Amino acid sequence: MLLLSLTAAATPYALSDAGAARPKRPVALVVCTPGMVVSAYAPMVAALEAAGLDAWTVQFPPAAQDADAITSQWLPEIVAELSTQGAVAVVGHGLGGTLAALSVASAAISPGALAMLGSPLRTEATALTDWLATRPLPAEDLSLSAASAVQWRGLGVLALMVGEPLPALGTVAPAWLAQLQAWSGGGLSVSLEASAVPIWAGASGLDNIAPPEWVRPAVPPAAFYRFGFLRFESEDPDHIGLLSSPRALRMLSQWTLQTLEAS
Repeated sequence: MLLLSLTAAATPYALSDAGAARPKRPVALVVCTPGMVVSAYAPMVAALEAAGLDAWTVQFPPAAQDADAITSQWLPEIVAELSTQGAVAVVGHGLGGTLAALSVASAAISPGALAMLGSPLRTEATALTDWLATRPLPAEDLSLSAASAVQWRGLGVLALMVGEPLPALGTVAPAWLAQLQAWSGGGLSVSLEASAVPIWAGASGLDNIAPPEWVRPAVPPAAFYRFGFLRFESEDPDHIGLLSSPRALRMLSQWTLQTLEAS
């Protein structure tokens, strides 16, 4: 594993060659959701590598959890760096995919492919998002593990949204939580229908962060796949379940490789 570690002032993100070094293979850059620990993406990295891709990850610690900087500055910088190796796809689960989609929609990046699992591209007001939007922001960085006890109507908020068992969780900055509040209740709207970048988006009906209704309208019809019982499949994954679903990860990885090889 190769870790590109520069000074915090130069690159506040952490970019890592997450698997075996494969300098002659197409690159798949996994954009981690701020607050998720990179080990949670091990199944996705393994599936991408098994398909024949060179998987990289980028993490954003609290000091780098700035959506505007991520989408307009740092992702373009990273994609340009990795493009020296060859074709690059950007891959994301959850809000990592949302950040990548925002960067593509604004034409800040134009990768060889964009693949997303459980990534919301729009939001609508719900009782839970309305409640979250009014919560006071912490004065300092917040450990999500410590926040796992927060409840809404007697239910654990993180477990309700993400699913169980909870993945490895890290720390989030107040600025990132403020961004999530701004996106909730209809504040997020990304359109990829007219994008020239090849797109694939998978969603599940049991995903409370990215239900299909918040994904499908934003992408070309052929780019969308709904997992679950409506397709007579044996599982209907929740949000974190998509990140470990062999079928979902295999479809994402195979589509990504085939798209890059055809470009």
